[in-house]
Amino acid sequence: MKKLFYIAAFALLSSCQIEDDNAPKPEESFIKYLGVIADQEAKDIEPVYAADGVTLDGFVIFGTQKQADSLDSDFYIVRTDELGNIVDEVTIDPNNAVEGLDLDGNDQDDILTGNEIAGQIEMLPGGGFVAIGSTSVTDQSKDLTDFRFISLVILDAELNVLREFNAFNENATGTVPLNLEGNDITMLSDGSLLIVGAIETLAGDTDYYYRKLDAGSGAVAFTKTLGLSGADNDDVLVRAFETDEQTIALFGYSERIGNEGQIGTNVGYVEVNQNGNPTGGSGNYGIPDTLDGSNVLRVFNDVLTDVVQKPGGYMAVGTATVDASNFAFFIDIDFDGISRRKGRLLSEFDPTLTTKAFGVSATRTNDFVVVGQYTNFRVGLEQRGEEAMFQRINQVGEKVEGFESNYGLGDGNDNAADVITLADGKIVVATTIDFGGGIRMIGLIKLNDTGELDR
Repeated sequence: MKKLFYIAAFALLSSCQIEDDNAPKPEESFIKYLGVIADQEAKDIEPVYAADGVTLDGFVIFGTQKQADSLDSDFYIVRTDELGNIVDEVTIDPNNAVEGLDLDGNDQDDILTGNEIAGQIEMLPGGGFVAIGSTSVTDQSKDLTDFRFISLVILDAELNVLREFNAFNENATGTVPLNLEGNDITMLSDGSLLIVGAIETLAGDTDYYYRKLDAGSGAVAFTKTLGLSGADNDDVLVRAFETDEQTIALFGYSERIGNEGQIGTNVGYVEVNQNGNPTGGSGNYGIPDTLDGSNVLRVFNDVLTDVVQKPGGYMAVGTATVDASNFAFFIDIDFDGISRRKGRLLSEFDPTLTTKAFGVSATRTNDFVVVGQYTNFRVGLEQRGEEAMFQRINQVGEKVEGFESNYGLGDGNDNAADVITLADGKIVVATTIDFGGGIRMIGLIKLNDTGELDR
């Protein structure tokens, strides 16, 4: 069994980084803990390049943070140099007046406070950033329970907040608000921003949601929804990409029947033009449902979490749930919307281990690194909690032998949230490490192209 390393003990320091005495030393490997002593969670990592667009300047990680004296979590963004040292960091509570929402009838926009849920962050031309997520509000005085709206933040290169936007679902009737979630944001070639996520309908389900807006003023170019009607048909967009033909590829998950007859939740793809109208390219894909020994159909509910572009198409990953068990999966989708390869990512440690996939990145050799979590790491006599997962598959979805690794505290709820591949082939992973006692910290790990810890 290959392991990155385990943490047996640590010292809480007053500085902004923790170095574990039992882990490989900084001169031996590239492992950093970022931020302050709090409850943090990583979601997305992106490389930061210098003005030439080629030289690596460092990394930016987007997640959330909850201080011990706080009731709610806030957005947390940290920027590092290429060695993983903190350059800038900011905690953002974007909750302010939600335009168009007036639940108390005083003719003023309501000001809501809640928990931030991080989505994605993207580097902007000129060195700034745009980050999107959702705010979840529970306020009994307003009869709100997990009510969600979109929160978007634009920052400069030093992580100073330039603009904040809130988007509210305006389809509600009376004083009953409907949820709106933001999962991804991408800058299009015309300089506009595209938001994707999900919008709740009056029927109680959710539809695909995407909105194009001006990056400077926030003026909306269009707002579109797509979905199946009915209270049990949830459609959620997760990622978006602009193609070389300036169309937009949207990826999500829904209750639509798969192209091969799969029922339950499946991965969805739809292509739209710059005006947001479908072009005709679409598809729905899932892990094949199977019959058990009693001839009972085992339905795989496949929830997409990440997509990466690759030569000829896209690689999608997520988590398939069947009979209360979780398995990471991959689905290879070409530019014509055809899926030629897909499957579960079973562990070489033990094929019965339950896993989740959170992020994927293409390597220089067009293999794929998939990161996520072992939800209950039990291998032989080794009994651990939730562990960060690292796996690698080749171009046809076969496991690359010897690459699989796990990392984390023995009893902690640890995970690998996202992964990127650098121009030199090195692999950088953003993790969440649980130290116990309500303390979780965002970690940064660099591997070489064979999966070993790098310096």
